[in-house]
Amino acid sequence: MVLVGWKWGAHPVQEGNGIVEAQDTQNLSTEVYQVDFVILCIGRFSDVPNIPEFHPDKGPEAFHGDVIHSMDYANMDYERVEHPCRVLYMTEHWNVPDYNPWGVPLPYLYLNRFSELMVHKPGEGFLLSLLATILAPLQYREEAPFGRIPQLAVIGFSESVANLYTSEMRCRWTAELLDSTFKLPSIKEMESYSAKWDQYLKRYSGRYYRRSCIGALHIWYNDQLCKDMGWNPKRKKGFFAESFEPYGPSDYVSP
Repeated sequence: MVLVGWKWGAHPVQEGNGIVEAQDTQNLSTEVYQVDFVILCIGRFSDVPNIPEFHPDKGPEAFHGDVIHSMDYANMDYERVEHPCRVLYMTEHWNVPDYNPWGVPLPYLYLNRFSELMVHKPGEGFLLSLLATILAPLQYREEAPFGRIPQLAVIGFSESVANLYTSEMRCRWTAELLDSTFKLPSIKEMESYSAKWDQYLKRYSGRYYRRSCIGALHIWYNDQLCKDMGWNPKRKKGFFAESFEPYGPSDYVSP
């Protein structure tokens, strides 16, 4: 099934006011659904490979080769000498050569609250801005996108050092929203907040601007989700653990 169209009525808060149209790719039949809420999963971790469509004579036949998905070449059957493959990419990325630089595990350097003090975030005051300026030889980016339609949630848009971890937190947040644990701000407030973050991203990221990355501020991002859900954002015991120990999925197992 593929999504071919959708629309929302004049009053998006009204139940059953959404219409989603989907098409069966096998028999091309179309079905229309009336919905209360739509969760859009972008398919980054889907078990179905997403192969792009090419223009005639612009695809695999242009170089007389085979195009395979990353799910295929990651399979052990393709990791043999008789099945060599070449990986092509659009943007090169720097790979970390050592996860224990200077003998210190990388999470202790970048995945704790102290490291996030290096980045000044919108809404923070002068003292935190000054502290970030003093501490930060590196500058990263954070994002917080919201849609105009209150009944539409996007899971999988944000990316970090552990994308599944990020998506799981968003799923929990969405579940609490559907359970009426909290209410969203007005659309105007959410758009204003998103605009501030977009401006912040472009300012600090420069040519590395990618609006979906929250890698360096993942803890702060989860703090916002926890506050919405009514959870205590401080998940560890003691000042030292809270400030310097790495955060991970196990810290958010329960409220």
